[in-house]
Amino acid sequence: MRAMILAAGLGTRLRPLTERTPKPLLPVAGRPMILYPLALLRRSGITEVIINTHLHPEQFQQVLGDGSALGMRLTFSHEPVLLDTGGGLKNAEWFFQGETFAVLNADTLLEADLNAALAAHRQFKPLATLVLKKIPNAQDFSAVEVDTAGYIRRLRGEPADFRGAGDLTRASNSYTFTGLQIMEPEVLQLLPANQPSCLIRDAFIPILHQGRELRAFITSGYWKSLDTAGRILEAEADLQAGFIRLM
Repeated sequence: MRAMILAAGLGTRLRPLTERTPKPLLPVAGRPMILYPLALLRRSGITEVIINTHLHPEQFQQVLGDGSALGMRLTFSHEPVLLDTGGGLKNAEWFFQGETFAVLNADTLLEADLNAALAAHRQFKPLATLVLKKIPNAQDFSAVEVDTAGYIRRLRGEPADFRGAGDLTRASNSYTFTGLQIMEPEVLQLLPANQPSCLIRDAFIPILHQGRELRAFITSGYWKSLDTAGRILEAEADLQAGFIRLM
């Protein structure tokens, strides 16, 4: 199984730090933040990874090399023009070789059992499985509604058009998407080639509207988006306190 780390964002909320250094290479507890999602993949037995880049792509090569020092094989997909999440994946479609693949964000600190998520994905065979976390303020992170059978019924306010899954009356919308997902290659067929697109808007929401299945895998592990200086400081404190051990 192969994976992609989305690392081409501009990191505008962390300027001026990101004007000279790509956000995924900024230090978190003394390590470039991208090393944490790479460690999650490596622990799950996934060693072939593609990383999309935009600003200062040479710095990724300088820091990560070919991945051999990490016990991995890294490939880089440079985007002179930003392609967003969907376009970046579509641009790397060749790398997945028509097989199931995983995707995660470079700017996320996450503990999750990726192997268990993959086992569930293979059992239920949806087009995609999104790893979610139950948090009290999920509305602040685009809440995801999940029915009692584990199917996603609403994403960014858009409802699913299918019936016969779990009990919707007891569905919970207190979940947020961690950025980790497992996908079938058919998802990429919904995305246009050679132009920017959004994975959620242009693939996942149409999948729901078509009555096709997206599954949820709920993790109880640590999750934090490292998109502001404040959250990076919180993550560093949590790492130092031993609340999370990813390396």
